Amino acid sequence: MTDPIRHRFTPTAGLLLLGVMAALMLPSQAPARQRTWLQQLRAQFGYNPPLAPGGSRGPGQGQDGSICLITPQPKRQDPATALVTMPSPTLVSQQPLAEWRLEDSQGRKLAGALARSDRPIEGPIAWPLPPLQPGQTVTLRLRSMQASGSDDVEIRLQAASASEQAQGLKMIGNPRDRLEIVQTLLQQGKTSEALELVFAPFQGSPSALLLDLRQSLMRNGCSPEGLR
Repeated sequence: MTDPIRHRFTPTAGLLLLGVMAALMLPSQAPARQRTWLQQLRAQFGYNPPLAPGGSRGPGQGQDGSICLITPQPKRQDPATALVTMPSPTLVSQQPLAEWRLEDSQGRKLAGALARSDRPIEGPIAWPLPPLQPGQTVTLRLRSMQASGSDDVEIRLQAASASEQAQGLKMIGNPRDRLEIVQTLLQQGKTSEALELVFAPFQGSPSALLLDLRQSLMRNGCSPEGLR
């Protein structure tokens, strides 16, 4: 004989079960959409080949002493040169560093740091000097943990014009969502400016998506696999 009470409550229990299952599925679906969006945005930055000591570009990822400077992004070689829009650019290397140095045109040390043997230098490096003047040039030297003491990578940082610097500062202070500005720069083909803006100091608290993009670029910003 069928229990009338159990029979009466079965449809309600089924609806509740469906509701619980739907609620459990929602958290897993949202990150999936977010990851896809970040992957698509990451792909717009393209592939930035590492620089080996001596200036050659190649597929190395630090094992041969090569360094991939995510930002400022080198554009030319002999020597490698990065045009810097922000007067106080953030320095970001994908590889852990044994040493970094900033030098003037005479080779004099302006700033730098040397890692401990058990503690490499990792993560973004805040600009340690007064803001770059329009057209000013300084030399950045980076040495990976795998490189010998004299095998450093040299990149010349050249400050942009006064009008370009003013535009860079305006972007930093823009109250719009920074990711919107980054996307606009990418659509205009201004990859290096977009990278500078991603890692530029933020007035207030960066959004979770901006932090995720920073981490993604630091993990695979110089790897072809990161475009997939």
